[in-house]
Amino acid sequence: MTFGPVMRVVHPEFAVTLAPPRRDAMPQLVDGMSRMSVTRYTVSRFGVGWTPEDAEKNFDDLRSAHDGIAWGIHVRELGDGSQSGAGEPTRLVGITDAFSITNGATRVATTGSMIVAPDLWGRGIASACHRARTWYLFSVLGFDALRSVYFSANTASARAVARVGYVQVGLHRHGGWYRGEALHDVITECVNPSDAAWARWWGEDPVPPEFVAARERTRAALEWAEQHVELL
Repeated sequence: MTFGPVMRVVHPEFAVTLAPPRRDAMPQLVDGMSRMSVTRYTVSRFGVGWTPEDAEKNFDDLRSAHDGIAWGIHVRELGDGSQSGAGEPTRLVGITDAFSITNGATRVATTGSMIVAPDLWGRGIASACHRARTWYLFSVLGFDALRSVYFSANTASARAVARVGYVQVGLHRHGGWYRGEALHDVITECVNPSDAAWARWWGEDPVPPEFVAARERTRAALEWAEQHVELL
């Protein structure tokens, strides 16, 4: 998997950077990836109980794959009155990626993201990273559509992808199981709102009204990224 270029994302509390992770930084993910409170909606796919060696192997797997783009999510807390967070430690807190890329009549990728630090949940970091990744894939690389799959009980992921314009297009039942609860795979799609990509994707088919509304959310996300994301 190719590592994506460095992107700095403006955030009111943190210096957020999407960048290739260092192999020796991957063990920073071990604590989060060993907690069921963090991995409960990914356990059937990735397992639990990481070791530093598992983290480094994950880096090697990302680096050697040929059908995707990945970034490490790096966060540094801004000091009082600081706009750079200089002097504060930088943490690798997660991974965001686009994989299973197809290059046929249309260009499509499946996207995923995970922040393993619970103290950073609900603070707008994941949403900012979703917007940055969507902007890069649509506005820079010109993908026609993106897909994402999450467990039905994962309401945080549902809200995050909906904000940038993903719409549910399917449901695969019994994708996982947690504490006696069946977890179903929700399949979603987000279409590039540009006129050319929109026409290529829908052709002569009528556009479902939920996608018409989602197009405006995607446009808003891309406009936000134009103002808040710096591609280095």
